[in-house]
Amino acid sequence: MNMMTRGAEMVARKLGKHASHAMTYRRREGSSIRIVAAIGEVVTDTEDADGFVIRSHNRDALVDAVHLCEDGQSFQPARGDQVIDGIHVYEVIPIGGDPPWRWSDRRHTRLRIHLQYVGTE
Repeated sequence: MNMMTRGAEMVARKLGKHASHAMTYRRREGSSIRIVAAIGEVVTDTEDADGFVIRSHNRDALVDAVHLCEDGQSFQPARGDQVIDGIHVYEVIPIGGDPPWRWSDRRHTRLRIHLQYVGTE
């Protein structure tokens, strides 16, 4: 294992220990699980048909893949699922032409789930 890989793993451990907290992941069909995630913000600029730039602020949840498991079966985040952080509700959405999530590391152990704020509970 090289120094960069060891450094990336150390950062991931620190993120999980110091910047993450418990949340609820609710699937579209209504089932829920508890996850531990860190929230980050993503700012994206897209150009509309008239050439105007539209800036959007979305959030990402950084989640270890092992936490996305229900009844012993792992699953991938899907559009329309929700992440509840306290009273705040975020919906899983794709950003631009990308899917609603992507791997956040080379070893495919952590996911970056794209979220949009939809309200409170």
